[in-house]
Amino acid sequence: MRKTFHSEYNGQLELRSIQGKKVLDTAHTNFGYGSLDALWQEVFQRFKIPTFNQSLVLGIGAGNVIWRIRDQQDQGKIYGVDIDPVIIRIASKEFGLSECPHVQTMQADANRFVRSTRRKFDLIVIDLFCDHLMPEFLQEEDFWRITFQRLTPSGCVLWNTNHTAEQIKRIQHMGRTMGMRVEVLKSKNQWNTVYRFRTKTDEKNRTLI
Repeated sequence: MRKTFHSEYNGQLELRSIQGKKVLDTAHTNFGYGSLDALWQEVFQRFKIPTFNQSLVLGIGAGNVIWRIRDQQDQGKIYGVDIDPVIIRIASKEFGLSECPHVQTMQADANRFVRSTRRKFDLIVIDLFCDHLMPEFLQEEDFWRITFQRLTPSGCVLWNTNHTAEQIKRIQHMGRTMGMRVEVLKSKNQWNTVYRFRTKTDEKNRTLI
C-alpha cells in the first residue's frame, strides 16, 4: 500500500505500509509510526506524564503522540493543533485519530493559538516541524514565556527538537532563567533531542519521575 499527498506546508507526504503497519513520511523525515513513534515511546518511558485534566499537542503528525498520551490515561481532554489541514485529515482518516476518545483537533497556527488561548494545561507537547524544519518562532523567548504561562502549577512541557549542542545549551539557560526545571533526553536515533520543562513548584510532586 502506498499513497501520496501534497501539502502546502510539508511538501509531498507518503503513506506506506511497512510490515503491515502504516508509516507517514515527508521527503526528509518521518512524521508518524516510524522512528518518530520509537522516539515518543522512549520519551514516555523516561518521562512519565502527570495525571492531567487538559493536555495540548502542538503538531499532530500522524497522531501517535496523542495516542501515546491516551494509552497512559484514558480520561482527560486532549487538544491537538496543526496548521496543516492535510496532516489533520491523514491522522484522522488513516491513523484513526478521529476515533480517539476525548480528543479535539484544530487547524490553527500554533504560535497564535498559544497566545490567544486562556486555557491552562497539565501537559503541553511541542512537536512542530514543516517537513524537517522547525518554525522560527520556536527561537523566540516570548513564545516560551507565554507557553509556560499556559501550564498548571504542576504542569510540564515536552519539546521534540533537532537542535545542535550549542542551541541546546541556550535553550536550557533560557528555561532556567524563566523559573523552569529543564531536563534533556538525547534520543537513541541521534537526530532528536527532547526537553522536559516543568515548574519549580513541582519539586514536591514526584509523579513525573
